[in-house]
Amino acid sequence: MTAPRTLAGFPESQEYVSGEPQDDAGTKPDMGGDVARPTLPPKGESLRTAKRGFWLEGKPEKVAKDIDTRWNAQNRGMKTGLARGELNELRRAGDTYSKLIKDTDQDTYRVYTPRGIEQAPPSLNKTDDLSVKVVANLTVDPPKPECEPSSDSDEDRSSAEFSTRVLMNESTESGLNIPDLVRDAETLACSWGSGYVYAYVDPQGGGHRPKEVMAPAQATSLSPDGQPVMELPGEIDPMTGLPGQPVPVVGPPVLRYVAADGVTITDDPSEAMLEWLPKVCAETLTRKHVRFLPETCSGMRNADGVLIAAFSQLGDLKAKFEAVKAMSGDDLRKLVSYRPEIAKIILPRWAGNGEGTKQPDWSPEQGPPDDALCLTITGYRKGGGDYPLGAYVVMGGEKLLLHRQEWCEEIPKQGTVAQAPVKRAMDIPVAQFRQFKDTRTGDPHGRGLVDRIGDGDPLVSFAIGAIVEYLHRVNNPHLFVPIGSGIQTKSMQGPRGTLIPFNPAGGGKPEQEEIAPLPPTFMEFIQFIRADQDSVSGLEQAAQGGASPSVQSGKHAQQIIEQALVALSGTKGEMESGYIRLCRIVLQLIRKYYTRPQRIKIVGEDGAFKEREWMGTDLGTTTDVKIMAGTSTMLTASAKQALASEALQVGGITVEDFQRMVTGNVRALIGQQDNPVKTRVVSQVAAWNDGPPENWMAPQPVPQVDPLTQQPAVDPTT
Repeated sequence: MTAPRTLAGFPESQEYVSGEPQDDAGTKPDMGGDVARPTLPPKGESLRTAKRGFWLEGKPEKVAKDIDTRWNAQNRGMKTGLARGELNELRRAGDTYSKLIKDTDQDTYRVYTPRGIEQAPPSLNKTDDLSVKVVANLTVDPPKPECEPSSDSDEDRSSAEFSTRVLMNESTESGLNIPDLVRDAETLACSWGSGYVYAYVDPQGGGHRPKEVMAPAQATSLSPDGQPVMELPGEIDPMTGLPGQPVPVVGPPVLRYVAADGVTITDDPSEAMLEWLPKVCAETLTRKHVRFLPETCSGMRNADGVLIAAFSQLGDLKAKFEAVKAMSGDDLRKLVSYRPEIAKIILPRWAGNGEGTKQPDWSPEQGPPDDALCLTITGYRKGGGDYPLGAYVVMGGEKLLLHRQEWCEEIPKQGTVAQAPVKRAMDIPVAQFRQFKDTRTGDPHGRGLVDRIGDGDPLVSFAIGAIVEYLHRVNNPHLFVPIGSGIQTKSMQGPRGTLIPFNPAGGGKPEQEEIAPLPPTFMEFIQFIRADQDSVSGLEQAAQGGASPSVQSGKHAQQIIEQALVALSGTKGEMESGYIRLCRIVLQLIRKYYTRPQRIKIVGEDGAFKEREWMGTDLGTTTDVKIMAGTSTMLTASAKQALASEALQVGGITVEDFQRMVTGNVRALIGQQDNPVKTRVVSQVAAWNDGPPENWMAPQPVPQVDPLTQQPAVDPTT
């Protein structure tokens, strides 16, 4: 059915009917004629006019209450997941007899441990063994980052190369130690489904140093805009009769220091102002600490926000947030005494009640001690919707808002003219390392390896308990003593078993209990359970490093290992996604908070250690990170060497490529030293590529001198 039309050919109603032609964009039909009048495009909004969101604009006490309400709204839905994670941790610790029971009134599960379980026979912990081996297989070849330039310009390519060096430096022990964080997150994911790495910046984590400045040797102070100037206190301006103004100093800059007053320039580092440097830090968390917004999302990929609950010392909160430092004693006590339901779960048992250590001269008027533990809930919102530049808020004490700000970074705009930087929302600084997706319930935290193989250990423990009981009967047989044989059962000392009197029918000879041999079904049952655990985990015996009688050759073992590792491809993909996100988060935090010059130690192409001064702006606009080719392969160095040898034999690679592979993978394994001749040549080439040093001047040619007259030589042609 179609709408009635006017003479102009348009429906009388201004509502569009399905299947009917619609107006072109930018025009509006004239209901009284055939001419369509152009209209203005719909008005939009800019970052200045757009709303920032309730977390950033609402009243502090209402925002704090909103965060507390959103967290507690998920308590019931999280009970089953928390109970399952706790059960998995117990099983990995060797407790195979605990189990989940259902609370029918709440439709949730809880952990139940039977009484007298300490008397049960122990059993080998296969679940924890396979969990450790799975993580070892995933991280045997740690991934390495490789940044991609945002454009094809030389500046962006240089920024991408330097960003890669920064991430490689953060992968070391002195930095963030990213490979170790990935390993810890995967270990937690075995029990909790997902392990999370929460990255943040400690303003004082990088230590302190004397504040440096590059200034000429004649400079004595800094102007208000930070330029080195020279004071002339003795000269008087003849026009005004006042002391002369500081004059700019021109000359080659050298490394000097800023005194404690922040203005005077000095050459003595002991008189310099101490400058604290920031440092990217990270913590590994589980589902006990993390909740998604909305809770129906599928994980970090499509979450609009994240809530993180964690304990911090009161002194650390005072140093980090000005609002905490200005709180009264009553508010500080509310901050410390805030203990919602989750506090009992995440508070370490060895921490006591978290009230801190009170000194002998402590008084209640001073407020809680600085080492008292405070539960804070940190909320992040990604850019979009009501939060165009994201949001970062911290709540404590249920109704106290400790901090809030936009969660964005400022990207310098490329161009020859200085322009205002462009604000861009940052990613939520949480990377998720999930092992298996929960396709049954859609739990965004996923399922861990222990969820899949943990039920095997209780079955094996049951069989082992039966075997132990059988051995006890074999070692302690009963002795049957006939009644009326004249043997006093009370006077006999049986070292094992129990004396049982009986009425003999065929004589009065004592007899010992006959026990049937153990059925082989018990051992077959145990082997079946163990083999099923190996198969579900994706690690057969050859992949676990064990020798199997079915393996006929090394090639056969390699094929078994490769097929076994195929089962881990899904978990490996989830790990790589979390690693890439973590690297991208680290780059964003460095670009935002590293506003002071820092020094980074790098290894040049010639193998020599070099030091470079840099800031967060040196990363440019680099955002995309991928895993470097040849890493995160789940292959050992010897396996890579074997693959390279096979490729060389069939002509797949050249001899030069093979030598380069051997240099990168085998040299460190066998301790081979570098070729000094090649190293010197590479060093000279690298120095030539770096160009001349700063303030370098080309040497002037020496004029030729006549050896007889010692006068400048004369060119006969001129």
